Amino acid sequence: MLSRWLLIPILIIAITGVYLSLEQFDLIPVENQSLDWSLSPDEELPLETIENQVFFKTTTLDQVKEVNFPFSSDPIDYYEIYLKEKSVLVAQHTGEVIDQVENPFTALVSYYSTIFHTGSASPLWSVILGISCIGILYFIISGCVIYWKRRPKKNYKLELSSVQDSEYIVLVGSESGSTYAFAKAFTQQLLSTGKKVFLSDLNHYQQYERALHLIIFTATYGDGDAPTNARKFFDRLEKIDQPRSLFVSVVGFGSSIYPKYNEFGKQVYHRLVKDENMKPYLPYTEVDEEHQPEETCKQWLQLWQQKSGFPMELKVDQFSKSNIEKQKFKVTHRSPLNKDETFIISLQPTSYNDYQSGDLLEVYASETAKARQYSIARIQNKIVLSVRKHEHGLCSTYLANCHKNDDIMATIKTNTSFHFPKDAPKIIMVANGTGIAPFLGMLDENKTNIPVDLYWGGKNIESLSIYGEYLEDAHKKQQVSNYHISYSRENEVVEYVQHKVAEHKEQITTDLLQGAVIMICGSLSMQNEVLDLLELWNKENPEIQLEQMYKNQKILTDCY
Repeated sequence: MLSRWLLIPILIIAITGVYLSLEQFDLIPVENQSLDWSLSPDEELPLETIENQVFFKTTTLDQVKEVNFPFSSDPIDYYEIYLKEKSVLVAQHTGEVIDQVENPFTALVSYYSTIFHTGSASPLWSVILGISCIGILYFIISGCVIYWKRRPKKNYKLELSSVQDSEYIVLVGSESGSTYAFAKAFTQQLLSTGKKVFLSDLNHYQQYERALHLIIFTATYGDGDAPTNARKFFDRLEKIDQPRSLFVSVVGFGSSIYPKYNEFGKQVYHRLVKDENMKPYLPYTEVDEEHQPEETCKQWLQLWQQKSGFPMELKVDQFSKSNIEKQKFKVTHRSPLNKDETFIISLQPTSYNDYQSGDLLEVYASETAKARQYSIARIQNKIVLSVRKHEHGLCSTYLANCHKNDDIMATIKTNTSFHFPKDAPKIIMVANGTGIAPFLGMLDENKTNIPVDLYWGGKNIESLSIYGEYLEDAHKKQQVSNYHISYSRENEVVEYVQHKVAEHKEQITTDLLQGAVIMICGSLSMQNEVLDLLELWNKENPEIQLEQMYKNQKILTDCY
């Protein structure tokens, strides 16, 4: 709060300082208005001492900027007095005002700029300026500290061997987070021992001519679903036979608060070991982010080191979030829960935060609870979240019970891979349920009116009502071109958002060929069905070049 108040005097310091600098370097035109010294005093006026002269009796000292005294007692040698608003010549013996000119506007601006810039007119203002200067130093230092903490970490490039020459194949089922970080660090350790290692994702499973080990690190998304870069793994596993036996190790990453915790990792392990050419090397291991994940990783590394004989000096404390600095956010609005148990909650950061729609807010329901992530919409400099209250959801229940002016603890996590693509010729947004949240913020961000087609699916008309005002506002401002809504429980015919996407195949295909970006947010199962449609259309029309779209970030996803 103090930083907001300090912004006012800091702006005054900056503006007045710029003006005085421009004046000092003669970059502001000066209006020269001089007093007329050729005028003579009225000789009939009586002589009076200075303390009895009307001008000096009615002029207060705080009005006076400068006084030039007469050099002699000659009647035509006058007082030259510069006041705040005018300049005057005053006869020294009678107090007669011989001539006066109003100060030009530039002189007034210069005078008040000097006062406000230096604090010379008020002790209180001088104190405020002093505090503001200390505040400027604080902002500079704290800004550097924040940048240092949040600076992007340098991605070291792995010197991988070719896929056919590698003895160790490391496959990952995760697009980000600790799973991929652990896999990359593990690969680096193997490379440091002189081994030939290849790292890829599960979607690119293939024949490995010289491989001895297959090591898989995978997360589980949604309702026991595969991550996007692992969704083709089982199909490829069925079709591809390995030319030689492989030792298999699988580590699953997940959270035990979900009913199908690490379900995909379990399926991967069991499907692999059913093949007689796949031999278990280490037992299947589950890393639970709710219960000492770092310790589980260390134990698995120790097992690998004991069995392989390779030193594994991998630091796993990098996955701990205990050092993350939590910040306070004030609740400014929470809508009532609708029939779907869904609500909108708006938050105001209590300190400066640089964030965009598509970034993630990690909310802590208590001091000991793990953070839960929600996709951010930034609307009118507030964080807007769309939340569905789950029956056993600790964080969603916590947010559902918040009231206006309550404080919550959270941190903002940058998600650069899902920001509004301002240079796109057109954007296709696909969402279901609460996945619409970041798109509401992105529509508000669409100040240049890039063509946007929004596809959204919910249960019924009431599901849409809490988003109505945001969509209507975007439509009025021409920030959205078209929106296509589908309902799964409104009519006898069940329609999901992916069905709407399929209906508009020709339009979407044309848009993609012309460089449009497609963004998908919501449930993982919906995302997979939309991606299946794109793959089918790509087979029918190879010009779409789906793989190239992934590489060029023309397909952006943030699903769960």
